Amino acid sequence: MEYYVYRPEPKWWLCEVMKIILICIVVAELFYDRLWVAVVLLPVGMLVIRNDLRTYKKRVKSKIKTEFGQLITLLSGSLNAGYSLEQGLRSAYEDMSGQEDFKLLERELVLIVNGLNLNKDPEKLLLEMGERCRVEDVIELAGLISTAKRYGGNMNLLIGKAKKNMKDKLLVEGEIDTLISAKRLEGNIMLFMPFVIVLYMRFTNGSYIHTLYDSIVGNVVATVALIVVLVCGEIIKGITRIEV
Repeated sequence: MEYYVYRPEPKWWLCEVMKIILICIVVAELFYDRLWVAVVLLPVGMLVIRNDLRTYKKRVKSKIKTEFGQLITLLSGSLNAGYSLEQGLRSAYEDMSGQEDFKLLERELVLIVNGLNLNKDPEKLLLEMGERCRVEDVIELAGLISTAKRYGGNMNLLIGKAKKNMKDKLLVEGEIDTLISAKRLEGNIMLFMPFVIVLYMRFTNGSYIHTLYDSIVGNVVATVALIVVLVCGEIIKGITRIEV
């Protein structure tokens, strides 16, 4: 089951379609000097949409993790104040409800509170939440809570350790993203350089590059160059895609 926030809004899809059309027109003009080639290149745009969708889901998942880290902090504070786990979850919902910084998990907290009102086990509700959101930390916490309740573990200590682990993990993820952001920018600049070079040559020495458009060999070379750019783009994304 895919969590609803992983499905982009129609506005996002409209922007993606316009982006793909613009890219295809630019590539058709720069590499083939034929506008109709943009229609042929449209299916290739699915690769761009796939990558953008992956980036979108990764960004949403990162935001969910951040909000869940705040939830754990509030829950830990409630337990230390003497609240039960159920009361702590209700208190966290009251604190997070209506705030812009916690809008992604607000719907999930509503489901948890409604489940608690129906006398459902909080660990089962958290497990269902983790499966919907596809966040491993939530699933692991639900399993730890279930084990602690079964064997009489210290719930306060358990939640406290979960809070620390979540905080450390988010910190490491932030540091890694900061370290590779510069390399990611360098890779994107390298991908755009062939387009800049072709555009520069068209404006400064059009007769020199004219053969690229009027011969079969030129069209083949342009096609191979585009394929190389796409492959390099996938390699760069693979190198800079680091999961913690």
